[in-house]
Amino acid sequence: MSDTDDTKKPAESADAPTTNDELPKTSADADNKSDSDEKKASDADNGDVEGGEVVASKKPVKEPPPPPPTMGQWLFLAGIAVVTAGVDLWSKGWAIKRLSIPSPRIVPLCSPPSGMSHYLYQRVPQNEIVLSRNYLEMRYAENCGGAWGLLHGASEKVRRPFFFLITVLAILFIVHLYRSLEKDQRAMRIALPLVLGGAIGNLVDRLRLGYVVDFILMHWKDKFYWPTYNVADIAITVGIALMLYEFIFGGKPKTVSTKAESKKSDKSESAEAAAAS
Repeated sequence: MSDTDDTKKPAESADAPTTNDELPKTSADADNKSDSDEKKASDADNGDVEGGEVVASKKPVKEPPPPPPTMGQWLFLAGIAVVTAGVDLWSKGWAIKRLSIPSPRIVPLCSPPSGMSHYLYQRVPQNEIVLSRNYLEMRYAENCGGAWGLLHGASEKVRRPFFFLITVLAILFIVHLYRSLEKDQRAMRIALPLVLGGAIGNLVDRLRLGYVVDFILMHWKDKFYWPTYNVADIAITVGIALMLYEFIFGGKPKTVSTKAESKKSDKSESAEAAAAS
């Protein structure tokens, strides 16, 4: 009996099932575990981990800087600016010849004569054109200051260098903005050339005359008068309006969509489809 029992024990021991813990780990199993750990680490980088599960997070996209403007886009900027400045300067030349005559006496440039509080024009306005009675006229005017009367009564030694420097800085800033525009900022691509052309038109006037020629006058009967302006001012105003439009209605920042969020969305869509069926 003892011999029989002894011969059966090795057989039973050989046939006994082994547990998973007792199985030797092969190199393939180790590689699979390594890949799984790397995937979890990658998912954790793309999202937040809560309870051992990766939860998708939305972060602003850190996109590379936009590509520099193409040659065609630079030509568009220069073309619109040159046309705007050209039309402005042509219209001012027309206003000088058609709406004014030379002054019969020599008057100080943009400085009030002795005993007066306001400077006298270098040319005398005449032959005003009424386009709409009580509302719109073409009337010659000279603007020695800036917007809202800036430096209106300052001396020539202060005004001309100041406005020259401000205009040059504005032109450089416009070119810098144009270089950093995104592909979908179409309103800004039109706005910046308009502002640039208007700034150049008024700068040329200040350099050659010492003042800016205005000739468009809007008013409400005799009760309200809007400051006289010119074509350059119109271009600058339209350009600023387009900039505001781009700022208010422009595209919203993009967000990062992680793999976990994509899988979660796929699962929810599958569940909705199963419920609908």
